[in-house]
Amino acid sequence: MKKIVLLALAITIVGCTSGKTSAERHAYAFARQHSQILSGTLVESRNASYQANLPQFKDIYRQGAADRRAGMKENEANQYAKSIREQVTSGLKTRSTFTGNTGDKWEQTAEHKDALLFGNELSATYLDGYFGR
Repeated sequence: MKKIVLLALAITIVGCTSGKTSAERHAYAFARQHSQILSGTLVESRNASYQANLPQFKDIYRQGAADRRAGMKENEANQYAKSIREQVTSGLKTRSTFTGNTGDKWEQTAEHKDALLFGNELSATYLDGYFGR
């Protein structure tokens, strides 16, 4: 009975993750793990964060695939992924809007841990594109 339960659990876990592309998985991981803006009247939507960042993750994945087709060497791709992490970590800004009033927008510097997370997820997406994962 234990083996059946473990097998069913393993199939469920694989089934839940296998339907997403690399860009979707990394964008979701970022949206799930980054700090939320919380106040008495405002809670940031993780789904909105996912949707807002997904196009950038898709673009970076396509860039990795294009660099592979263009003949970029593996060590150059790894160096480029490292530069993505460093660039994002050094100055990530977040833009927010208030749903009730789209004219109410603000920008702020992201927390270091969020910038690091974003850089790690973006660079991993780039390498997934490069390696065709």
